[in-house]
Amino acid sequence: MLARTLIWLRDESNRAIVKLAAAGLSALCAGLWAVYVFTTEPRSSGHTQRQEPDVRATTGSIAAGRDAVGNTIKENE
Repeated sequence: MLARTLIWLRDESNRAIVKLAAAGLSALCAGLWAVYVFTTEPRSSGHTQRQEPDVRATTGSIAAGRDAVGNTIKENE
């Protein structure tokens, strides 16, 4: 059975068919996953409220976070 499959795959047109089928299947899976992700509600992880980011730097250091906006950095104070 394996030998017949390998002989069949030696033909370039048969390999093209397999490539097309694999690409189509992967595109279909990606599309189905995208539909699933955007149509289902996220599971509750037990947190009922959003936690605000807490970014702190000790003396002489610099820290930045995702939501750190409107901050000024002063050198040589």
